[in-house]
Amino acid sequence: MKVTASTISAPSRRIDSRTSVALSVVAAMLLLALAAVSTPRVFDLLIIALLFACMAMGLQLVVGFCQLFDLGYAGFVCLGAYSTGVLLTRFHWNYPAAAITSILISLAAGVILGAPTLRLRGDYFAIVTFGFAEVVVLLMRNWTALTGGPFGLGGIPDPVLFGIRLNRYPPVGYYCLLLAISTALLLSVWYLRRTMLGGQMLAVGDDEKLCAINGIDVVAVKVCAFALSAGIGGLIGSFWAIYFKFLSYLDFTFTLSVQAISIVILAGDRRLRSLLVAAAIVAPANEILRTWLRSSRLPESSRVILVGVILILLSVWRSRELSSRVGALIGRLTGGMMPSPRANQSRPSVAKYDIQHPPAVPAPFLASEVSPASCRSLEPLLVIRGLDVSFGGTKALTGLEMAVNAGEVVAVIGPNGCGKTSLLNAISGLVSSTGQMILNGVDITHEPAWSRSRRGINRTLQTARRFSGLDEAENIELAAWAAAQNPTRNVLARIATIARAAVAWLHHGHSCHAHGSDSALSSRIQMARAFARPGTLVLLDEPLAGLKEADRIAVLTKIARHRASAGAVVVVEHDLESIFRVCDSIVRLDKGRVVFSGPKHEFQLLAQSGGKPANE
Repeated sequence: MKVTASTISAPSRRIDSRTSVALSVVAAMLLLALAAVSTPRVFDLLIIALLFACMAMGLQLVVGFCQLFDLGYAGFVCLGAYSTGVLLTRFHWNYPAAAITSILISLAAGVILGAPTLRLRGDYFAIVTFGFAEVVVLLMRNWTALTGGPFGLGGIPDPVLFGIRLNRYPPVGYYCLLLAISTALLLSVWYLRRTMLGGQMLAVGDDEKLCAINGIDVVAVKVCAFALSAGIGGLIGSFWAIYFKFLSYLDFTFTLSVQAISIVILAGDRRLRSLLVAAAIVAPANEILRTWLRSSRLPESSRVILVGVILILLSVWRSRELSSRVGALIGRLTGGMMPSPRANQSRPSVAKYDIQHPPAVPAPFLASEVSPASCRSLEPLLVIRGLDVSFGGTKALTGLEMAVNAGEVVAVIGPNGCGKTSLLNAISGLVSSTGQMILNGVDITHEPAWSRSRRGINRTLQTARRFSGLDEAENIELAAWAAAQNPTRNVLARIATIARAAVAWLHHGHSCHAHGSDSALSSRIQMARAFARPGTLVLLDEPLAGLKEADRIAVLTKIARHRASAGAVVVVEHDLESIFRVCDSIVRLDKGRVVFSGPKHEFQLLAQSGGKPANE
């Protein structure tokens, strides 16, 4: 397969682009055909369903991709709605200008809110977003001079688009406008998933620690996702204002956020088709239930209770992919004429990579552009001076001095609890430390983990991890892409070539293949990811643990080839017999201090002369 820049512009290759665009066009045509024979009440249901689908697509970036529990999405919709309403009524702007301004206002609010708060996790972030939405609602309630306060904001004029006033075709004009907005959002979110930014959002949702050691700025990705989601909320609010023509702060309470987020939770996975199926179920059911309860003269609280019960039942019923379950049900009802969506869904194929003749990894892979690691043999690549690591009152490392040269493999050994993993964590930036660390002449002492990774530090973890939302090639490309600070077409093509070569290595000549042990595959993926950039510093934490002999030989071969590319390796390993085959130097730790540092043959001579045995 010939690699061009266009073939690697994005990581995801699971869905053919022409098929997805065709499905979107067909869905839009079906909705238009349904509108042609619909009554005004059906139009209202369709518009409400599309509004909730758009809100769910905006929340998908934060809740679905980044796995952040956002309880304040109604606040951004409220900002967009009131911004449009005020600009149209008070300042007499035209609708396109008011809509664009509303999007920018909501997007700016997302950046201002997200930048300081997205370092929080879990319930703390949910509380902050909930508080933001409540502040926005209170602001709209009390700013009477601008928003009308408790009396609401009315008299919003009908918009004019391309010389056409939408009220001439009620409610078809509004429905067609919202259908166009929904289709554009659907294609935009789908395309975002195919970009590297979308892949990074999925990676952040999977494992933030793994992102940091692979050069991904977790906070920046979260802020970007949060801001884009807020901008979509502003767009939805803008349409809300012109459609309902009257704004009240009571329309943007916590209930609206819960209804939108319930669609994302019900969908159960990160695929847009599941999201659309969930929106098609929740939004109309909510409105039909509201109408039925009013005719039955039951209190409004009964609707909330019934909706909650229905959502619980659907959540229990749903699988990882709601649309697959629906497709299987339809297939059974039609006697097997319509197969389940999973029937033709195969695993990310490795057949497109030549497994029997895997492509050679290009060298030096533009090391000067992608990684700052020096390619000059025996030059200091990493220098550590006076490194101290403490956990509370416990000293893990004390006054550690260490140097690693380019083209060198250093084995760090010692008994359990002596500080070996703490050393790797300190070098990669996962734990705070004191002292000084210099990588390739640059002081990285105070840099975060993602910045150190971009400077040329690759790391594996003792427990193998991979990004479950990405396939094998995407896992490897993500790390190489993050290191390319100024990616060019040539660099991008080489990234794709390395990813294909690494995937071929994953499946060729090993005792466990993709359909076998998941832990073994994860281990090989993180090894391929660590060695994806020649000429860098690789930190390995017990890479041989639990591997069969064939896999051990493959890992040792990888280490030797990386050394030949002018890179350096620092490896923590208890199997000294195996690691002695490729290491050049030994650093032995005991109680957080260096008790031996020198060439491998000196350590062996020391062991033979009565020192610590080599196979401790």
